Amino acid sequence: MLAGGLIVVPVYFILIPDVSVLGTEKWPAPAALVWRGVAELLSKGVGSLHPTARIGLVTGAVLGILLPVLEMVFPKQKKFIPSATGLGLAFTFNGFNSVVVLHRRRSWRCALKKAKPKLAEQYTVPVSSGIIAGESLMGVAIAMLTIAHILE
Repeated sequence: MLAGGLIVVPVYFILIPDVSVLGTEKWPAPAALVWRGVAELLSKGVGSLHPTARIGLVTGAVLGILLPVLEMVFPKQKKFIPSATGLGLAFTFNGFNSVVVLHRRRSWRCALKKAKPKLAEQYTVPVSSGIIAGESLMGVAIAMLTIAHILE
């Protein structure tokens, strides 16, 4: 974890020299904007939120409590009840990111599942995570090469 921090912090300051670029078309950073909103909410209070954001906050809280309770009350119908975690993540990521993650996981798993079902079950999550992490690392590498004017 220490090595990660020693690498990530300098790279962040190289890529994002000014925080005002976060949330722009070049650096959309949806998760960062969500956490910025949480920090502002905690520091300024619920009263600082736009009225529609307050409705969203209450709706999210109710769903976050209701969905797990429904799973406990109706365990046989659990597969028909939406995941509270999944819904929460859906509001954190852009839609295209979710589709890319789903596609990466499903595409290689479908191919492997036909040939070796047990192997597919065991390695789907680690390999999918590796593919997604590799894609993220390549994104950082491309951003660094662009900043260094090696890529245009």
